[in-house]
Amino acid sequence: MTKAKKIATAALVVLIAGCGGGGSSAPGIDTSSLKIDGDVFKGAMANAKVSLYKPTAEGKQGDLLGNTTTNGNGNYSVAVNGYNGVMIMEASVVPGTTMYDEATQQAIVPAADFVMRASFLAEAGKTYTAQINPFTDLSTSMALAKAGGLNATNVAQANKDLAESLPFNPLTFKPEFDAITKAPKNAAAAIVAAVSFMANSGELGCTTAGDQAAKVSCVVKALSKSGLADAGVKASLQKFTKKVAADAGLPEIIIGSPSGTAPSAASPVEQAKAFIATLRGTAKALSELTLQADLQAVAKDITGGTVRVAKESIDALNVARLGIQ
Repeated sequence: MTKAKKIATAALVVLIAGCGGGGSSAPGIDTSSLKIDGDVFKGAMANAKVSLYKPTAEGKQGDLLGNTTTNGNGNYSVAVNGYNGVMIMEASVVPGTTMYDEATQQAIVPAADFVMRASFLAEAGKTYTAQINPFTDLSTSMALAKAGGLNATNVAQANKDLAESLPFNPLTFKPEFDAITKAPKNAAAAIVAAVSFMANSGELGCTTAGDQAAKVSCVVKALSKSGLADAGVKASLQKFTKKVAADAGLPEIIIGSPSGTAPSAASPVEQAKAFIATLRGTAKALSELTLQADLQAVAKDITGGTVRVAKESIDALNVARLGIQ
């Protein structure tokens, strides 16, 4: 093998390794720190436990990766070493947890079984903002309901759908309230507050759930179970969001519907799977070709595939191919 061919072969090996290392549902080999901060809000949940999990192979909530506790304003910050993949976050109630309720304007003790989740695709070495609220809980339920559960594709699709249905992205957009009057200052705050007013009015079959804390838990569960595709759920949320926004002097907020279209770019793990599947499908033919033809065939497979691969990967293949010409 010539020196040029050795260089090209090494480039291809590095490229293949790079394609598969960025987004697995299992922990990667990267030991750098993954940092996440955000807020647990329905309203602000003080002294709540925030736990981080990875999914199982079946797409369900799996092993614990770490945990932390929110401060008095519902803020949290946590770091995990060497993890790449779907991150499942769960906020739960422990002794000392309180939650501000916008409808009653009081700090209440949440129901013992009150839980809210969020999920997203994370990569070691990066910093993320992840809000945890009734709508990130809904998107997590939506992903779980799909075949494959909490895999990268389902999680990305569910988060995209909720961001399209609401005038903000519930995973990244922080609800803001006036420090003195407690009135909502943005759309995220108005919609989150509407959930408390729905509970106070006994919406979604929660009339006899118990006290306000139990009703809030009931409404959040009903919202996550039925989703905005349920006409009754959507109408109730729209009605109370409109009232909260009007009382706060905010512009009218419209609850929409998701397009159902796939995210514009495939996740790194889906790119890797498609790439390896393509290589396997052409293995026999590639074994009979020169290295230059090998690289050309792989590049053609990638650029013509149904799953998009990053442009940098295609450029690297072209560099390797040109190195042996």
